[in-house]
Amino acid sequence: MPLRRFLQRLIWTCLAPLVLLAGVLAAERLVTHSLEDRAQVERLGQVLLRTIDARVQSQLQGLQVLARSPAAATAAGHPTLYQEALAYRDTFGSHVILADRTGQMLFNTRRPFGEPLPKLPVPAGPSAAQAASAPGAPTVGSLVMGPISGRQALHLVVPLADSPGASLILVTTLEPGEFQAILAGSSIPVDWALELRDGNGRLIARQGPPLADGPGSDASVWRVKLASTLTPWTLLVGVDQTVLQRPLLRVGALLAAGLLVALLLATLMARRAAHRLAREVASLSETRAGAPASPIQEVNQAREQLQAMTRAREEAERSLGESNARLHELLNAYQEAVWITVDHQAVFANPAAERLLGVPVRNQLGHSPLDFVDPAQRDHFRDLIDRVRRGEREVLFEDVRLPHRGGGPRCVRISGASLDLPGQQANLTIARDITELRRARTALERSNRELHALVARMNDVEEEERRRIAHELHDDLQQNLAAVAIEQQRAIEDMRAEPALAEQALARARQTTADASQSLRRIVAGLRPLAIEELGLDAALEALVQGFGRSTHVQCEYERVGTEGADQSLPVPLATSLYRVAQEALNNVHKHAHASFVHVVLDLSQADRVSLEVSDDGVGVDPDLAQRHQSFGILGMRERLMLLGGALQITPGAGGGTIVRASAPLHRGSGLVEPEES
Repeated sequence: MPLRRFLQRLIWTCLAPLVLLAGVLAAERLVTHSLEDRAQVERLGQVLLRTIDARVQSQLQGLQVLARSPAAATAAGHPTLYQEALAYRDTFGSHVILADRTGQMLFNTRRPFGEPLPKLPVPAGPSAAQAASAPGAPTVGSLVMGPISGRQALHLVVPLADSPGASLILVTTLEPGEFQAILAGSSIPVDWALELRDGNGRLIARQGPPLADGPGSDASVWRVKLASTLTPWTLLVGVDQTVLQRPLLRVGALLAAGLLVALLLATLMARRAAHRLAREVASLSETRAGAPASPIQEVNQAREQLQAMTRAREEAERSLGESNARLHELLNAYQEAVWITVDHQAVFANPAAERLLGVPVRNQLGHSPLDFVDPAQRDHFRDLIDRVRRGEREVLFEDVRLPHRGGGPRCVRISGASLDLPGQQANLTIARDITELRRARTALERSNRELHALVARMNDVEEEERRRIAHELHDDLQQNLAAVAIEQQRAIEDMRAEPALAEQALARARQTTADASQSLRRIVAGLRPLAIEELGLDAALEALVQGFGRSTHVQCEYERVGTEGADQSLPVPLATSLYRVAQEALNNVHKHAHASFVHVVLDLSQADRVSLEVSDDGVGVDPDLAQRHQSFGILGMRERLMLLGGALQITPGAGGGTIVRASAPLHRGSGLVEPEES
């Protein structure tokens, strides 16, 4: 579409709401004008009806004053009441009639008092006289034919409250001519029609042409029917529709003419503006320095902005090239595998991706990373990448198989993000091989669990040792000391009487004291192997092995490899740990091995390392069970040696039985040494 036509449409689009608004306002003005005319008709009708009601109300109030006259109370006062009625006639111009409940006139100001009179006429509809005598309230009646005047008249009836039995009424008559004069004197337009009708719908007075009401009424005449609040009468106001529509047509014609002229002017101005603006916009392509300036300031500003944008784009393209080069350098130095893919095809891969997949980078470009995963796992890999693209921070791909790399399943952590490249949508995928990290974490968690179990076991062992020491002190040492005290008391008692018995008591006390001292040394040795500090590790182990053989009746052999006295230079913590390992190993032989021969070897031949080996010919041990660290004794031996940088190995013997090997460096390094696994 040409720019000129587009601008014309744009201007018309902007003008369309204004045109529509003008049409709506014009229609609203016409409707408002019509409603105002109709409201004016109703207001004038209401004013006229209030004038009629005021006329009737003044007549009723005067008649009520006459009805309250003292002369109305008795028949003797009727002549006086007649004179007052004549005064009422002179004041209001309406004759007064006094009648009873049967309608018989008692006097009428049209005739002299005492002259015989007929009954009141009975209307076709409800009788005002009967209505007034029933509730005792003033009543306005409909048209009736007067028997004396011979003309149509309207009755206003007021009951005499003080009359005997409230059976008398005062009636005043209103001539229709009075209301005809009111209608004729109203200031209504000549094209209007007015009709005052009584409660039976009969015409009282009319001004203007007749108004037919009902199915046969003229549809070209607009009517409004107003009801009186004081009388049962109604006022009909009729206006010819053409009278109401004539000013509306004039206003509508003026509005339409004005709107048409405005549209024509807007069309001409829109065409001219569109042509001018299209020419100026076309001049924007003139970006040379000597191009003539446009009279439109915005066009000049747009041309300057286009020139600045052209220079900025060239600068941005240069900077983008430099940024891409730096980004490639950064991603190539990244230690985690990175791919940039467009439509699931790799457009970039770094050397870490080559190390992870085992596929050269040049062979990865143009392919999806999914192509280098085991085919059975590609759907799962695709689901993980889609989850990352949908917003998950990272996902874990466990046991991934990479056929081009080998080496068993790997564990890969995948993360990524969406990239907005010029003209296309790309995805950044980052994969980190955390297989070794998972293994290290698993080993650390296992070590922590074992350490917690060992600490708990050590607390239990400490409590058991305290109970054992308490029992030995109570059952052995305390009893020996009590026996010494008893023998000393006997010796004191027999010293003079029987010296021989006193000497025997002292000898028993001395032997008991020696036994107590031996028990105390045994308890202390159980708590801390003093033989290591006094004699060295070699002698302490030899004594331990011999004592184990005597107590268990198992044949034992101890052997030292290396120079005699080399154990004297061992650090006390190292010697103590090896001694405890030997204790625990012999204890396991006694509990589980059912062995008949035990061989213990202390190797001091190496300059930087000391080793201890305990072997037996028992039932043997399951290597897998030993590696699971199910025994707190084995766990304790491992932890002792790990703290010293040493290691523990438990293997089956060549001819049966079990071999426990413990080794530790003579000078511990700065960190822990992972124990050797068999």
